[in-house]
Amino acid sequence: LGAVLYSVVKPAVDFEYAMAQVGAVTEEAANSEGFKKLTAKARELATKELFQLRYKLVNWQQYQQQMEEGKYEQLVNPYRIRIAEALSGIVAEQKYTLVLKAETISPYVTPPLLDNLTIRVALKLKLPLPKEIEDAWKAASGGTVAPAKPVAKPKG
Repeated sequence: LGAVLYSVVKPAVDFEYAMAQVGAVTEEAANSEGFKKLTAKARELATKELFQLRYKLVNWQQYQQQMEEGKYEQLVNPYRIRIAEALSGIVAEQKYTLVLKAETISPYVTPPLLDNLTIRVALKLKLPLPKEIEDAWKAASGGTVAPAKPVAKPKG
């Protein structure tokens, strides 16, 4: 647990340390004798450059987060497409006209297990299910775990 916690906290600590270093360098540079000897225009340009570097470092964390989110979307999107295709296929096969989240109606009625589209999609995509769910599905469907129709392979 300590190693996991350290791996999570270390980047934040490193970032805070880097920010403190940049702040110290910026303050030190602004208060140095060499900086004070510069002409007003050179001092203005140097100050502007220091603030640009500080801005870049501050926004680096945001840039990193955007890159991580982009990579996540790139990796997850093919699976989302397969899930959406499987779901639309099941809705068409079972001739559902209305699809609701179970939470929408569960306070009033418990939906039948065989109408659980999450389980049907998992079965269609041949994903492993927990033993309890498989057993409940077998009991509700009369002993079959596989979907009623074979899985159609997508083109491409």
